[in-house]
Amino acid sequence: MAKSTRSKSKRSFRRAKREEYEKSTYAATHAARLQRLNQKLSTIAQASTSTTSIPQLGGEEEEKDASHTDQAALALGDSPADATMDLDNGESKKISTHGRRLSRNQEWRAAKGLSVLKKTGKLNRKGELSASRKAGKSKRRR
Repeated sequence: MAKSTRSKSKRSFRRAKREEYEKSTYAATHAARLQRLNQKLSTIAQASTSTTSIPQLGGEEEEKDASHTDQAALALGDSPADATMDLDNGESKKISTHGRRLSRNQEWRAAKGLSVLKKTGKLNRKGELSASRKAGKSKRRR
């Protein structure tokens, strides 16, 4: 079975979640994005109609070209104020990805309130942590 996100089956299921199901999170975020784009484009359209409704003599072509480039920049999201896409209009808690990742066993021990790392209290004659007995010998029969 294909596990990659480039596989056709996974892409088709995600497309179905995004477009067909009204209650899915994909559809909700997709609808919110479309709403934001619609508002942005409507403000651009209103701004362009207000500037073109005032007749001016000379230099109209240059102003039209400048307004079209400004509209294209806004549509692409080049301005830093419009580039942010907040889904919840509120500050979301940022998830930290730094630090060490615990193994599943260590996460279980931490959830149970146990120490994450096992205590190794035995020391050898040199004062170092003692190794397991017959450390070089394999433990498993092969």
